[in-house]
Amino acid sequence: MTDLEDFHLLYREKRTPWDTGRPDHNLLRLVDDGSIAPGEIIDIGCGTGTDAIWLARRGFTVTGIDLVPAPLEMATERTVAMGLECEFINRRFPGEDIPNAPFDLAYDRGCFHSQKDSAARVEFARAVAAILRPQGRWISLVGSCDDPAPATPGPPRLTAAETVACVEKFFTIEFLRKGWIESNRGDEHQAWVCSFCSRS
Repeated sequence: MTDLEDFHLLYREKRTPWDTGRPDHNLLRLVDDGSIAPGEIIDIGCGTGTDAIWLARRGFTVTGIDLVPAPLEMATERTVAMGLECEFINRRFPGEDIPNAPFDLAYDRGCFHSQKDSAARVEFARAVAAILRPQGRWISLVGSCDDPAPATPGPPRLTAAETVACVEKFFTIEFLRKGWIESNRGDEHQAWVCSFCSRS
């Protein structure tokens, strides 16, 4: 199957452990402590739009993109019902033009670490840099293999060195710190909470 067919199947069978229905706690903390200020943001791999909608309610101008149409339809319906302005677009990233670029901030909760290999992750980082304004920032949540493998399946896991090696040509590392990613199964998985600043 292609990755699009894979994700269609996962959403159809409701096997989407990353879709908690709650905005990510790492994102909430970064906004609440002032680390991220409202601006134009792209949510890469936005799924059903939970994080994007929360950001829109906090004053961000949000474009959400995802490979799979079904969760985008759900995200759009939720946005309309809440009377919010938040645009959701079906796009493959990287690989297709992104409307509304450039952005002040890019955010991804698990897209970067899902790329098939280091070459694909480098291309992902290059593509993120290309849609940001000068000195734009990229917040990425990356599965971490700093600790022993968890008992339950989780996101792809990278070392800090693997993560940095893929992005440092295009970004200055603002911070890379230990955190965790929730799932809708009630478990948690170790993660790197990363902030990268565009070099261009």
